Amino acid sequence: MTAWRHLLVGPTFLAALGLAACGPSGGDGDDDDDDGAIDVDTDGDGLLDSADNCPEVANPEQDDTNDDGIGNVCDPDDRDADGIQDAEDNCPDTVNVNQTDEDADGIGNACELAGCSPPEGEHWPQNDVPEDYEASGTGEGDFAPDFALMDQYGDTVRLHQFYGCKVVLDFSAMWCSPCQEAAESVEEVFQGLRDDFEPFYYITIILDDEQGRQPNQSDLERWAEDYGGGITAPVLGDEDYEVSTEWGIVALPTFYALNTRMRIYDSLEGYSGSTDRWIEDTVHEMN
Repeated sequence: MTAWRHLLVGPTFLAALGLAACGPSGGDGDDDDDDGAIDVDTDGDGLLDSADNCPEVANPEQDDTNDDGIGNVCDPDDRDADGIQDAEDNCPDTVNVNQTDEDADGIGNACELAGCSPPEGEHWPQNDVPEDYEASGTGEGDFAPDFALMDQYGDTVRLHQFYGCKVVLDFSAMWCSPCQEAAESVEEVFQGLRDDFEPFYYITIILDDEQGRQPNQSDLERWAEDYGGGITAPVLGDEDYEVSTEWGIVALPTFYALNTRMRIYDSLEGYSGSTDRWIEDTVHEMN
């Protein structure tokens, strides 16, 4: 009986028999660069490992923006693979090669907006406050309490899901003429500040409909559709006046500005020609 054994043989032995050997995932099995090693292309991107700046991940372009010899896709200190080391990147988890930072706060525009954007399939951000967050009141300098109200889509919206965003609360009523004037500017102010790369949301809270009754979803939807060419920011209904009572609302409209940590920065009662400017300046000032 003939015994068969598996033999481990090298390329030189096979070449003597007129056979060829292949590398693990590509290459021709030769040693074209005479470095004593078989030519291999592990990631199959057409570049031999010996000349590939990231041999485990296909990257035929060989991008290495920071010229550290490690391709962007493999660089352990560049999480977003934009060629900028995390320690120097003003938004290390989102590609932002230009490092744009309009408000010069050290946080790139790409990160500020990313942290205040709704996930796919949602209308609004779905954030939450830190575990050690403690609401302290509704006055200037206080950390705002949470609330949950219905929006124009019939969904329940919480204030704290906008944590990480700059927020202006606008307490209004549908019968209130100054509130209607303010509503005409909501979309322009909202989109204008977003265009300035501000992580911002304008939240309208409706206390009454035109007859002084509790607003329903149809009322909220109508308010959003009727003013300023259509409001794409949240419009909420204050059920049983719970939120307006807690916030001590005595005049309409009343505005509250909250920073990204849900701390109340400033407030304003009434609406005039300078109110929109107050909102814009306040949002730019707070962080």
